[in-house]
Amino acid sequence: MFLMIPMGIASDLMGRRTVIRIGMLTMLLSSAMLSISAILRSGILVLASFLVFGLGDSLSYAPQGAYLAELYREQRVMMAGLAYQLSAVLAGGTSVILTSLSLSFLGETGSSIVIPLLSLVYVMMSVLAV
Repeated sequence: MFLMIPMGIASDLMGRRTVIRIGMLTMLLSSAMLSISAILRSGILVLASFLVFGLGDSLSYAPQGAYLAELYREQRVMMAGLAYQLSAVLAGGTSVILTSLSLSFLGETGSSIVIPLLSLVYVMMSVLAV
């Protein structure tokens, strides 16, 4: 919440696409950190990965409103509400369910493989979407 305004100012200075791409790469780094923390079972690394993810999230979403408005200047309609809600359902709802199901099926031995693979799939979808 506190980083949205500074990241919006950074997008005005550096360019919207650049800031969004830096945010996506930061979230990729966060995913790698979370995967490593699952393998090492490090609580401090989990906390650090969530903090890095928050930074990447702010970098990605702060310039999004201005970026979409600049894309559709003539039409003045973005139609971003439905896409945003569908992506929240797809990524937010299914990731928790898939992780829970896969961990329950694979047990303790497969947990170090499942979380990095699921993280990689969601991060790659996000990077490719930009």
